Amino acid sequence: MFPPDQTAELSTPAGRKPPRADLATAAESMPEGRSEYTPPTKVGVWEEGSVINDRYTLERRLGSGSMGEVFLANDLENDRQVAVKILQSQYSASAESRDRFLREMKICASLEHPHIIRLHDYGESDGTLYFVMDLVEGRSLKEVVAEGPMDVHDAVDIAEAVADALAYIHPRDLIHRDLKPA
Repeated sequence: MFPPDQTAELSTPAGRKPPRADLATAAESMPEGRSEYTPPTKVGVWEEGSVINDRYTLERRLGSGSMGEVFLANDLENDRQVAVKILQSQYSASAESRDRFLREMKICASLEHPHIIRLHDYGESDGTLYFVMDLVEGRSLKEVVAEGPMDVHDAVDIAEAVADALAYIHPRDLIHRDLKPA
């Protein structure tokens, strides 16, 4: 979600339970540009039916990006469906990718805006990092655009929502360099 060179200072918003402190502390203590991280000897391979940390049952793969895969999952503790993003296994042994993923989780945990997906939890399971966020159902903008020209009012509404979210993060010295319609 955010570039590896992101260095903004962040805090957890008032009234919001902070994500697991052990990983947040690990992200804060890593020197810029290098890490003391030792790659795991076992890297988890996640698929439909896998259960992460006895809490999230992966139901189906929703998609993948440059660093991670996203699954529809059932949160067994709260009896709700969520989206779980998992660092792809080929990146789990890389300290640089792990550091970037930890920074992304820390950044996401600090954001609270109606047009930004909320982070619920994050952690590590079998040497693989993951985070849990709201499940947004419906069609992606990519799917809508593929159907043909959009109504101008709908397009403006979408552009305004994106601009509103960007206006929220920019004063926090954050730049989203990977906006896409998927």
